[in-house]
Amino acid sequence: MTKPTLQSAENRQAWLLPFLCLFTVTFFIYRVFDMRMIYSYLMFGLFFALHLFDRLRHNEPFWLTPITLASAMLVLMFVLQFLRPDSRRNDADFAYCISTIICIAYLLLDPARDRDVLLSEKIMYGSSLVLGVYVVVFTFQPELFFRLVYPHFSEATKIYHDAFANQGYGICLGNFTYTDYVLFLGVAVCCARLAVKPRTSRVTLFAGLSLAFLLLAMVILGRRGELLAALVAIAVLVLALCTRRRRRQLLMGGTLLAAAVLGLVILFLPQLKQIAILERYIATIERLLSGQDITTGRMTLYLIAIQAFRENPILGIGLDQFSTLVPAGYQTISVLPIEDVHCVYLQFLCETGIVGTVLLVTPMLYLFVTTARLLKAAKFMEDSAILRCASFSFLLQFFLLFLGLYDPSFQKAVFWYFYALALIFANAAMLRSGWHPTDPASRALERLAEWLTPLSSRVWQLLRTPWSIGRH
Repeated sequence: MTKPTLQSAENRQAWLLPFLCLFTVTFFIYRVFDMRMIYSYLMFGLFFALHLFDRLRHNEPFWLTPITLASAMLVLMFVLQFLRPDSRRNDADFAYCISTIICIAYLLLDPARDRDVLLSEKIMYGSSLVLGVYVVVFTFQPELFFRLVYPHFSEATKIYHDAFANQGYGICLGNFTYTDYVLFLGVAVCCARLAVKPRTSRVTLFAGLSLAFLLLAMVILGRRGELLAALVAIAVLVLALCTRRRRRQLLMGGTLLAAAVLGLVILFLPQLKQIAILERYIATIERLLSGQDITTGRMTLYLIAIQAFRENPILGIGLDQFSTLVPAGYQTISVLPIEDVHCVYLQFLCETGIVGTVLLVTPMLYLFVTTARLLKAAKFMEDSAILRCASFSFLLQFFLLFLGLYDPSFQKAVFWYFYALALIFANAAMLRSGWHPTDPASRALERLAEWLTPLSSRVWQLLRTPWSIGRH
């Protein structure tokens, strides 16, 4: 199989990445209007098939890069856990597994050309701004929301909104987690634009103002976990792009600033408590100062998972079996039934044991570390598109992986749409730059690619045979 070059395909627009972005930012439709997920799989599958036929017609096979191979191995490890005899396989689990496979299939087939990347950035940026306006306007004008939007929701969505109406949250679309995820897509696009130097004053102004507005929308929404993950991700990206000397200065200055802000918050706690949008944050600080549990019930879930892990440390209890261990009616974290540990890595240990956790976490860590190394290399490259793609992927991966420390991010089907976007952008940066990781794991993946290349070439030619016959 002749290895194609990304530049040779730049004169065409694939539309696969923009379609994935558009589908991701409109995923709320299925929850809000109570549509069956089978329609999403049909659309995903149809668009993927059309793109596959187009690639066959132009003889553009997929790229076997360390990122695509590591992603495929991650999915393979998850599918093996899914197929275990002691794993649950209800409709939701089947839907989750299908989402996982389809999203990584998009990564394997799409090199993300320049025009696709630019269009995708516009889709994510514009959608996040629209959703940010939605959150801000309807949170401060709830009567408009209940008059214009609420009546059109499905009954399940109305129940969801009613359940959280008096808990200090803002107005979301779909659910709070998904809304924050989409807002963070815009945050990541803005930060990636600001990471490029030199940058025009116009880019600095628009990206800076948009970033501030989207973070404000996240504050108003009231999801403390997603906001913390977003702020930490931005801080880590800034430190990663700095020189060592500048990094030390920022760490010292940031620590002093954080201490000063915390001191002022504690000093003016009674006054800040009167601000409605800060209600959930102030409540957390009060519980922390009084020595109360700030995990909002997560500690009980952690203890259940730890006990299950101790009883089955090697292979675990089976995928999605933790939900059977949660006491009936346990609703401490929210008014809805709790079925996850709210710590991805602890849930891995509980359900898949040490063996499964290593098999699942290793590819994810490899992908993140490789993206971090790519980001470091991209700082010294002249092509700004490479740094933008690497920065975006680094931010989104860090956000999702950090959030997994205290939220069931991996257990949500929508996780894979966002994760696939991050991996596609990383793969695009790697292909465009020509940079290759040289660590032992990457060398092993390259040897695997060499072994798979003849097989994939044969499969590709078999798929292309009908096209060749038809054209002649």
